Amino acid sequence: MKTIVYKINVSDNDKEIITSLQNDYSISFRKMYNNIELMKDNNFINSLKIKSKKQIEYLQKEVEAFYKRNEANKNKIISNINKLESKDKLYLKDFKQLQYLKKSFNKKIVFGNKVELIKLSKSIGDKNKWKESRLLPLVFYGETARNGNRFFNLKTLRDGNILFKLEGSDIRIPILFNNKKHKDDLNKLQILLLNKTIPITIKLTSNTISFTYDESILYNTKLDIKSFYKEIKHIKDKTIRKDLIANKHKEHEETLKLGKLDRYLGIDLNPDGIGYSITNKKNNIISKGYLDISKIYDANKRKYETSILIKELFKLIKHYKCSYIVTEELNLNNSDLGNKVSNRKVNNLWNRTLIKELINRRCNETGTILIEVNPVYTSFIGNIVYREYDPVAASLEICRRGIYKYSKGGFYPEIDITNFINDERYDKIKECLTWKDMYSLFITSKWSYRRKLIDFSFIGYHLGNEKSMCKHILFK
Repeated sequence: MKTIVYKINVSDNDKEIITSLQNDYSISFRKMYNNIELMKDNNFINSLKIKSKKQIEYLQKEVEAFYKRNEANKNKIISNINKLESKDKLYLKDFKQLQYLKKSFNKKIVFGNKVELIKLSKSIGDKNKWKESRLLPLVFYGETARNGNRFFNLKTLRDGNILFKLEGSDIRIPILFNNKKHKDDLNKLQILLLNKTIPITIKLTSNTISFTYDESILYNTKLDIKSFYKEIKHIKDKTIRKDLIANKHKEHEETLKLGKLDRYLGIDLNPDGIGYSITNKKNNIISKGYLDISKIYDANKRKYETSILIKELFKLIKHYKCSYIVTEELNLNNSDLGNKVSNRKVNNLWNRTLIKELINRRCNETGTILIEVNPVYTSFIGNIVYREYDPVAASLEICRRGIYKYSKGGFYPEIDITNFINDERYDKIKECLTWKDMYSLFITSKWSYRRKLIDFSFIGYHLGNEKSMCKHILFK
């Protein structure tokens, strides 16, 4: 999903109305969250300040989602507490972590700016700033059949002019915004909205408005598999249905590949940067490089530069006419890696969720086919098989797995140890029958397998201006 945000221009009176609606919504949200067991009770619902039935539905969804996120976070904390308490011996570091987790678990949810609340408790805070921080945006879910959204007239969306009409009231607020940004998206959205083919979720505050929509519908890269299921619902034979669905996916894939080549961009993601390689179907290297953000330590700066890295990758995809992008499955939880620097990079600076979201969004916009592969031993196997810089070698193994993902026996490459014939470790290495055996041997023997950047010839340049600390390294 893609979200675009604009500052809005409304009259002072309308601004006050929106702020008042935000206040009612925020109070209702907190009240419903604190009485989650009553969220479907009619008497409780009637006690809320919101009177629109549809808006109540949206509120219930938002509260439920917030509650589930909070419960998932609590479960994660409990799991970490149990892990620490199950240890035979707790070091000072473990003990401090355990106390911190227990304190975090017992903390109540704070709706608003925590820092300002602490200041207020010390009589040095700004009460108005605190109240403003507690105001939630009004959320209105999209509906395809209602020209995108029932609470807004979006017929002149592309002109930066819409009308907010609160259901069940006389409130009508004209909203203006500067439509210079995302003009192409707004034009396409306008057509789809009028044709009732796309829903658009809107969040409104007294100062801003945001539009959230499915970019794959906008760019016509979405496979409407639900509609296809309806087309074949009369077919009861499971084997025939399975074949028809598989063929539909293949047909859609071929459509996305029109005007492109059978090329793959494989990427190795790590906190310091992204190693990439572009290959053809036979895994022959066409281009390779590394996008480096290791010198950026500010969290906000990292987020921005991460978006620039993903943009650069998709420029490469367009230039080389790649049909596929191959990534690792990044379902990783925060964990203690036994090193302060590594912990900070992996758990705090590495924007894994953002990277995943950006890649998905760009794939939807460009019609690039995303393949995710199991990352086990990718770095090790890549460095053994390919004589390349560590992250590039790993990206080549990831790329190979993407090419052979749906081929039987294509997960691991054949073991080839010819690179070690003149190596003093050869006699031990040749006894390894599997990649797991070889990896264990290297780890237990404390042998290094990663190739460093200084071992290769390369050229590097800054992405954007020279002040940018994001660097693109190309290998000869």
